[in-house]
Amino acid sequence: MKQLAQLNLPGNLGQIDFPATTVTDPFRLIGNVTAWALGIAGVIAVLALVYSGVMYITSGGNEEQAAIAKKNIVWVVIGLVLIASALIIVRVIINILNSGSPN
Repeated sequence: MKQLAQLNLPGNLGQIDFPATTVTDPFRLIGNVTAWALGIAGVIAVLALVYSGVMYITSGGNEEQAAIAKKNIVWVVIGLVLIASALIIVRVIINILNSGSPN
């Protein structure tokens, strides 16, 4: 098995091998990259949602801060819907394009 990288742990803990992988199917590569990128975007959106929620809770009667937090929450929810939609659309397109291949 080919190794892409090897990490030696301190002491007698051993080592971690990261195997080299090759993706021969371009549809699988596109799907993996898209899922990875949208996963990161989803994590960022959830963190933004938590931040906006905390901002709303701690507004303490400050109408301006509460309004900004509400607006942020709306935009984060729209972003999460777009991220989920993009993932579904990409997977459907890849499945359609891949259905004609012999794999």
